[in-house]
Amino acid sequence: MKKSLFFILISLFLSVGAVKAQKFTGKIGPYEITMKISFADYDGDSIGYYYYNSRPQTLFKLVQTELEAINIHGSMHVVLDEYTPKGFHSGTFDGQLESRGDFFEGTFVNSKGKEFEFKLHEKIE
Repeated sequence: MKKSLFFILISLFLSVGAVKAQKFTGKIGPYEITMKISFADYDGDSIGYYYYNSRPQTLFKLVQTELEAINIHGSMHVVLDEYTPKGFHSGTFDGQLESRGDFFEGTFVNSKGKEFEFKLHEKIE
């Protein structure tokens, strides 16, 4: 039931203009990052990755833990857990993804409980 509801929500989200895979750039606090996420390819585990621009060789895996329907403001509440290359849960992104996929912003909490605001914008290639 939960999985079928997820696919219904994703279908609705994709039908209003989000692209299959999105690449974002922006910041977590003062740190510049690049993120790639693909809700359409969700396989129950990873939906993407991100890296700090100062260390592009270190990819942090992103796993979706929550997704809510598009609200009246045209965005979705999304929660993504971050995992290190060794599989350690090292942080959580909790934010709003704009329905057209132009931006993703909210709060990132690291494994020590420190909070940072994040603001990402779609990178057009």
